[in-house]
Amino acid sequence: MEFTTQQLEAAHKEIISIIRKCEKMEGKFAEGTSQHTLLKNRLLAMQIAKQLLEETLYSSEINTADDNGRTYSYQELAFAKEPVCSIIRKCRKAQSKYEKETAHYNRHEPMIHAMQIAEQLLEEQHQLQQEAEAR
Repeated sequence: MEFTTQQLEAAHKEIISIIRKCEKMEGKFAEGTSQHTLLKNRLLAMQIAKQLLEETLYSSEINTADDNGRTYSYQELAFAKEPVCSIIRKCRKAQSKYEKETAHYNRHEPMIHAMQIAEQLLEEQHQLQQEAEAR
């Protein structure tokens, strides 16, 4: 599925917001707790998704390297899908508590759309790396 530049930019903005929120929370959970691990996993997934979005928006070639030139592995791309899917599930569950088209229902839409785009980009990149390894 192809996305418009506007959709990609909106998803990028949403993911940057999620990253900032996760970074604010980093010191609030004791290392080794399930909350800390969940937060770290979510943060890594969002950083990978951000990188894929930026490369989709600003260049023609996706190389899965982060801002520091670090390249994400096949395993990291596969691992990043679960936190993204988890966010979609949690947002949909929150939406189920409200009537459609209400403010409480609609406030989750931007995050759901951003995660759906991130999920697809992760899947596409994962598939490309899988095909490359098969050669």
